Amino acid sequence: MATSANLLRATWPLTGFPCARFLKFYGRPLRTVAATARLAGQSPRRPPALQRALVEFIGQEAAAAKLNIETDLVAAQQANGDLILESERQAATLEQQETEIDNQRVSLAEAQGLLLQLRSCQQSQRQAQNSGTNIPSCFTTPPRVGCSASSSPVPSRHTLAQPE
Repeated sequence: MATSANLLRATWPLTGFPCARFLKFYGRPLRTVAATARLAGQSPRRPPALQRALVEFIGQEAAAAKLNIETDLVAAQQANGDLILESERQAATLEQQETEIDNQRVSLAEAQGLLLQLRSCQQSQRQAQNSGTNIPSCFTTPPRVGCSASSSPVPSRHTLAQPE
């Protein structure tokens, strides 16, 4: 059952909804229009040729709309498949880059450890020169065997240059 307010809102201009005074004054005629529309629930009689033409026209329009929708659906499915493949490719690239970053971090840590060891050996060498004692052999031995002042572990694959 459509109320007069709903009918009025459906036909009201886009400037806004009516005020209560307008609904009170014009509400009664709209209620009678709604009641008349409800009573005429029967479909109007149309000639059979017109009904066939309407059914045929509506069928053609529905088929055309369905074809357009199916075409759009196929295009959307293709785009969806392409996006899925691109997403998987990017995920694989990200995994590869994360592995590379981890490897670079390990290399950086190794280089920093070697730098710390070289600095401690250099400091030990300066102290030895200042005190007049023998210079430690930090630069002629591998990092783990060399300078005793070094406290940071350095991977064994890095060795210092050996004198020839």
